[in-house]
Amino acid sequence: GNDAAITVARVLAGSTFAFSELMNAEAARLGLEKTRFVEPSGLSELNTSTAREMAILARAYLLRHPDAIANYHSRTTMEFPRADVMPVGEEPPATRILLRSTNNLLFSYDGCDGLKTGYIDESGYNLIATAERDGTRVIIVTLGGTGGPAVRERSGRSLLDWSFAQWRTVRPAAPEPPPVRSWGGATENVNLAYAERPVFTVPASMGSNLRSRVEAVPEVAAPVTAGTKLGRVVFLSGDSVVRRIDLVAASDVPLGNIFVRMRDAVLRFFKHLFAKA
Repeated sequence: GNDAAITVARVLAGSTFAFSELMNAEAARLGLEKTRFVEPSGLSELNTSTAREMAILARAYLLRHPDAIANYHSRTTMEFPRADVMPVGEEPPATRILLRSTNNLLFSYDGCDGLKTGYIDESGYNLIATAERDGTRVIIVTLGGTGGPAVRERSGRSLLDWSFAQWRTVRPAAPEPPPVRSWGGATENVNLAYAERPVFTVPASMGSNLRSRVEAVPEVAAPVTAGTKLGRVVFLSGDSVVRRIDLVAASDVPLGNIFVRMRDAVLRFFKHLFAKA
C-alpha cells in the first residue's frame, strides 16, 4: 500500500513532493488548518494532523466516493495480483499474495465497514473507523495509541458504542413548501425546493417527536434566479431548534412581458394599500 501510494503520486504529479502539495491544497480547501503532508504514504513523522481534522477528511472522502466502502474498505481480505489489472497479454502468476485487513473491527463490530489503520513508531497506533447502524453512520478517530492493535481495537469499539448511544440520524417528514408569489414574473409563482436533503444527525434524546415549521417570504419581485434563498424550514424537538434548512427557488423566473409587469404593478399597489388600511 505504501509503495502504491508513492507510485500513484509520481504518476499523477511527477513527484511525491508535488503530490503532497496537491494534498495540502485539498486540506486547505476543506478548512484543515492543522493538517500538513510532506509525502503521500503516511510513513513520515513530519505529516501532521489532529483527530478532528482526520474525521473531517474521512467524511469528505466518503461523501465524494460513496462506493469506496463496498469496493475497498469493508473487504476483510484482498488477493493480488488480479487478472483484471495485469498488463495486456500477461497472465497473473500462479503464486498469489493474500492480505488480511488490520482493522479488526471489521471482524468483530456489528456495522463496521471501514476505514483505515496506521502505525509508525513516532505516532503509535492510529485508527479511523466508520460503522452504520439503523441508518446512522458514525466516524471515530483515535491517534497516538499505545499497547498494540488490541488496545487500538478496544478504544475504537468504545468510541463507536458511545457514538451510537448518543447520536441518531433522522429523516423527518419534510413539509411541502408553499409557492411564493412572483410579481412581474413570467410565471405567477416561484416554486421552492430544499437546499439540502432533510437528513441530519441529532442527540438521541431529540430523535423522536420532531416537528417543523416553514418560514418563507410571501412574495418576491421578478426576476428570480434558481437557488436564491427565499426561506427556510426549522426542525424542532420540543422548544429546541435542531436543524435549519434553507428553501431556495427551484428554477429561474424571468421577467414577464410588459403587460404582465403592468398588471402586477397595479395589483401589488392595491394589495399593499389595502394591507395598510
